[in-house]
Amino acid sequence: MPANPYVREAVKLMLDFHSVIEQVFREGGLESVDADSLATRLSNFPAIAMDSGVVPAITFYLSKIDSKDKRDLFENLVALLTASKCGDNKVKTGNESLDRRLKNDLKNDLKEEAYVSASALLLSLMTRLGMIGCPGDGGVKGIARELLRLLDAGVRGEEGFMEAAIELKKLGTAFYKRKKRYE
Repeated sequence: MPANPYVREAVKLMLDFHSVIEQVFREGGLESVDADSLATRLSNFPAIAMDSGVVPAITFYLSKIDSKDKRDLFENLVALLTASKCGDNKVKTGNESLDRRLKNDLKNDLKEEAYVSASALLLSLMTRLGMIGCPGDGGVKGIARELLRLLDAGVRGEEGFMEAAIELKKLGTAFYKRKKRYE
């Protein structure tokens, strides 16, 4: 029986994201990370999406990205996580990986509310599943345009996206809930 493509993409995405986290924390000389809040955000998303719809749930998470530093981190995470689909995405740093400021912002996001990381994961999932196009250099505004296009066309792939979001929820719990060490 062939693998469910939505579940498969969610697993690949979480592994890609986890490799970014491992790089950031290992380069910082840290052996552990508290990403419990990320697990919570990913766990809460499916229920919010079922109550209000996928796009309103996404825009709620996006509304929590309320500073330039958070927007920069979000845009860089999306660029990293969608590079396999959107080959022309460039991470806006001096090199291929996140620069020091963005690494610190990622650590802070994971220690605080993790809306940036969760939003980046969910929007990257939508992009990788083909629900929305590549955000390009438009950042949050480009994503808003893609979400509007999705709404105007009628939300496509919502069931598959929800399957994948539930998989992210499970993986977020497995990777990060109540764990102080990543492995």
